[in-house]
Amino acid sequence: MKIYHSLGYSIFVCIFLMACVKDRPHPDPIVFANLQHRGIVILNEGSLGNANAEISYLDFQTAVVSQNLYHQTNQQLLGDVAQCILSLNDGYVISLNNSGKLIFVDSQFKWIRTIAPLMFPRQILQTDAGHIYLSTLYKPYIYVINTQTYSLEKTIVTPYLNTENMLKMGSSVWLCHWDTACHSIYKINTLTHSIVDSIPINGRAPQYICQDKQGMVWVLSGNKYKGKVSMLTRFNPNNKQILNSLSFDSEQDPFRLQINKGGDTLWFLQVNYNGTALHNGLYCMPIEANELPSSPFIPAQTGSYFWSFGIDPTTNHIYLSDPKGFTQNSTISEYNAEGLLLHQYQAGIGANSFIFR
Repeated sequence: MKIYHSLGYSIFVCIFLMACVKDRPHPDPIVFANLQHRGIVILNEGSLGNANAEISYLDFQTAVVSQNLYHQTNQQLLGDVAQCILSLNDGYVISLNNSGKLIFVDSQFKWIRTIAPLMFPRQILQTDAGHIYLSTLYKPYIYVINTQTYSLEKTIVTPYLNTENMLKMGSSVWLCHWDTACHSIYKINTLTHSIVDSIPINGRAPQYICQDKQGMVWVLSGNKYKGKVSMLTRFNPNNKQILNSLSFDSEQDPFRLQINKGGDTLWFLQVNYNGTALHNGLYCMPIEANELPSSPFIPAQTGSYFWSFGIDPTTNHIYLSDPKGFTQNSTISEYNAEGLLLHQYQAGIGANSFIFR
């Protein structure tokens, strides 16, 4: 569970499905997934301190979600707070934040190797055929992991705590620090695994980063609970010029910045833990926009909020996770590209990532 975003919210009353939506069958928890069918790997982070992170699989052909794939395959628990999953070398690598470990599995989710102990591992980025970078919470580290030997090769010491999301561009990686003292993005040379440059931005605590079709870089910064207003900044990585800087209101809490497959539309969530409609839903904006969207593309239902989303690169269907207060299984809602609700499914606790395969 994201540490800061989880502060100050209440447990919410569950909302029943709208009558006009066709229900999909609830999954049988002992049914194994047919991973030959196209579908979505769903990472469920679980609830903090309960070691109930898991993996689900939504089969597009049968419209059934298979649960607890890691435990089914390995007869052991995945761990506590699954933060990130990355498709890697015909398998997957998963960071377990509160367990302090990194787990490698094959394409059937069978355990291969664990790297531990690690300090609150979070985001994972593949930098080349043999390496991944792993960010950390509370520490100024980027772990360089050798994926051929399954070993920690190097620790890059960074200027600030809370290394977060990263963006690979050629032989460089741009790094965010979700630290309120930080107001720059840092450039790492992936050949030497060393910081070589930085670009100042207008906001504090940069957390999310992506690149648009014009090669420009977008950064979402801010921390509402630390008194730092969120900002969306666009800059030219070649000359360090700030091209656009858009400020959210102080009560807004945006996160999960992504860009679509075409590189022309930004998507992000806003969350209102009071469960009201204000600043609560999935938002989108074209990269040419000079102002932030005033209303959500898909609003969250009253008494709920969205925790994650994914966009199918084939159909452009949007999948949104309602974590139900992290006390029960998440509801995954499928929308078409126009924002019409099509189906709803059940995943595990705290569904936070989607991999389309």
